[in-house]
Amino acid sequence: MKKSVIVLFILLLTGIFALNCSNDVKNDEGIDVDLSVLSITMAQAEFENIITNFEKYMGQVIRATGTYYSIIDDITGDYYHYIIIIPGDECCQMGFEFKRDGEYAEPDDYPERNAVIMVTGILSKGDDHGFPYLYLSSGEMTLVNR
Repeated sequence: MKKSVIVLFILLLTGIFALNCSNDVKNDEGIDVDLSVLSITMAQAEFENIITNFEKYMGQVIRATGTYYSIIDDITGDYYHYIIIIPGDECCQMGFEFKRDGEYAEPDDYPERNAVIMVTGILSKGDDHGFPYLYLSSGEMTLVNR
């Protein structure tokens, strides 16, 4: 009985501690959600939480580290830039499109595909011909040396 009370007390304290650990408090750099400091498993869980509960995260500053990927629309010639946070085969990769502020020449001002980058941006919602999507706006992109 005594052991059960102790275990229950520890679980209660753990729950109270977990409630106080929230993404609502920015870190010293003004980042609301920093996926770059999480393990791959935790980053995947947090990414899925962001996608599932995007209303809660809308407008928050998100930072992530991953690999750079880009595509070119064959019809319009527009470039689309992505950070792949969770690697996998083509069906299972997870990441964000990002859009940088400022004048950047494409592809000259972007790294080679699969370069490791860090992107910091504001979670935003766009619409592509009636299809909503999430992206990081005002994205700052830097190369990461590994």
